Amino acid sequence: MDTNPEVRRYFTGPFDPVAHRNDVQANIHNGAKPGEWRWVIEWLGSPGFLGQCGVRASHLPDVSELSWRLVPSAWGQGIASEAGAAMIGYLRGEAGIGPLTALIHPDNAASLTVARKLGLRPAGETIAWNARQIIYRLD
Repeated sequence: MDTNPEVRRYFTGPFDPVAHRNDVQANIHNGAKPGEWRWVIEWLGSPGFLGQCGVRASHLPDVSELSWRLVPSAWGQGIASEAGAAMIGYLRGEAGIGPLTALIHPDNAASLTVARKLGLRPAGETIAWNARQIIYRLD
């Protein structure tokens, strides 16, 4: 997924496949950093990688950063919204995580729609991945 230029067009571009495979394997073996979760997204009852939804510390103060990415064949089906809602429910309930942000490139209309569906609201701008990003926030 992260070696696909279309998936990574609003970030710094696709990852090198060999280096990315090594990073993913290290994450599997070592686990996520404290306060960081990454969930694989699949169809219920039908294995097959559709994407990932996660949360990590943000470069912005006092918030955690929510993210989602899908393979292109899963785009436009409401999957990111469903996964994001499940992640928010977990973070607010079991994990006790407070304010959340999502950093979204202004041209990424699909992710802007997902953020709004999840109840996040515009809260300024920042620079991330060498580009302007709109900060969406959920308190």
